[in-house]
Amino acid sequence: MRMADLRRLLAGALDSEQWEVEGLLSRLTPVLVVQTLESGEEGSWPRHAMGQSDLAAVPAELGISHLQNPTGSGVVVEVSDVWINGGANGDLLLGFSEAQLPTASPVSLLNRYLGSVAAPGLPSAIVTQDTAAATGIAAGDVLYMQTALANTVQHLELGGRVVLQPGTGIRACFNISNQNFRASWIWRELRAK
Repeated sequence: MRMADLRRLLAGALDSEQWEVEGLLSRLTPVLVVQTLESGEEGSWPRHAMGQSDLAAVPAELGISHLQNPTGSGVVVEVSDVWINGGANGDLLLGFSEAQLPTASPVSLLNRYLGSVAAPGLPSAIVTQDTAAATGIAAGDVLYMQTALANTVQHLELGGRVVLQPGTGIRACFNISNQNFRASWIWRELRAK
């Protein structure tokens, strides 16, 4: 639709002066975003994936889950959801960290692209986990902190607003040591341009 057609449509719908419609359009224009999807030999894009961490309590250590978009992956990762659960009353943290953790966690592709079968193989992003005395999240990199009740699942609906370029990652952890900790991630991968 051309801009002139859109103006006429809005002017008729709003039954207002031309300058009011143009003012409305000038305020709306910066937020209009068009996204193109690609498909190729590897299957449907974007690819949707899930990974999870499940850590047992370790004395004097925190449970940490880390979603990493490896350097050279060729994809951009958009984090859509994370579910976090700690074993006691405490704070759940979410924040950026580029250092992945030593133990790999299960990841898989989901069949969520327009109802079709997802791309074959594994996602490019990886989930790692570990226990440590500190979170590994610098104070300025904390995105979210919320007090949670023991064994209560917290769902953070991020809607793709957290974007990981190749070589970056995000962590979820619980700030009370010696507690069970679980985190489940859902993300989508788009080819990096």
